[in-house]
Amino acid sequence: MKSFYISLVIFIVLLGHCLANKVILVSLDGFRWDYIDVAKKANRNVSAFEEIAAEGFRAKVKSVFTTVTFPTHFSIATGRYVENHGLYNNKFWDPKLNRYFSMRTTADAMDPVFLNYNKNEPIWITNQRHGKRSCVFYWPGSNNPYAGKYPFATFGLYSDLPTFEYRVDRVMDWITRDEFNFCAFYFNEPDHTAHKYGPNSVEVLDAIEHVNNGIAYLLRRIKEIPELNGKLNLIVTADHGMAEIPRENRIELWQVLKYKQSYFGNNSPGMVGLWPEKGYNATYLYDKITEAIKAGKLKKLPCVAQRGPAGTFSFEGELSHATRFPPG
Repeated sequence: MKSFYISLVIFIVLLGHCLANKVILVSLDGFRWDYIDVAKKANRNVSAFEEIAAEGFRAKVKSVFTTVTFPTHFSIATGRYVENHGLYNNKFWDPKLNRYFSMRTTADAMDPVFLNYNKNEPIWITNQRHGKRSCVFYWPGSNNPYAGKYPFATFGLYSDLPTFEYRVDRVMDWITRDEFNFCAFYFNEPDHTAHKYGPNSVEVLDAIEHVNNGIAYLLRRIKEIPELNGKLNLIVTADHGMAEIPRENRIELWQVLKYKQSYFGNNSPGMVGLWPEKGYNATYLYDKITEAIKAGKLKKLPCVAQRGPAGTFSFEGELSHATRFPPG
């Protein structure tokens, strides 16, 4: 199946013949690994992506788990697995802080107590620690200080209003200055459209073309600046893909567990995490779900944990120390 649900496409074009001085990193939210080929078969314009692949190369990467926007972007930025950087979902519960985090809440997104977990350091801060300067446009986590440090240039709080072209213009204004050597920026398509209309919709094909045109504009702006010739690496990547799930394949936990009575959860598309309420434990939740599956009341579902002693779960591998991962 070509690792359909975890493979991403990454494009890199080396615009010089040696190691470049500057880097632009672009992330296209929800750009599934096969979207370029799908769009091309539908006679949609993907010429900018093809140009990058022809001048550089195209490769597959395997995304981290949890494969949703905030965790994967933060893994790209820090080089850490989710269990190590601690942002395991777009919204999650931290039992030590006794607080919820939501990427949509400005106060949370700017609170160091959430993003500085385990001494996280994103690449824009690492770059500056080595005497360089970074600029970031809307990359998840870029509004937060790390050890008191911010990227040297950012663009305010997140909004989906600025167009792709506007973002490119701002990035090019930054990267053409001598002091900047690294820039990262994020665009919320085709993820936004895929959530609204479905990942295999005509509207997503439109969004892919729209993104292609934005990349074409970026390439044009780069070529217009002779000073960047041989001095720039461009990386275009994505955080995750998306698949359609038939309605009959839904797993409805409320059929066997009483929400807010026996558990509360951290939910995202394709995954649910269960925290036992007071008076319950993870073993109770696990046993209730297992009984329902055996009785045919609930479809079998994948789980990364196995039942352990005294109301605990034993997680596989690196998850054993991940305090923000729920026990169920």
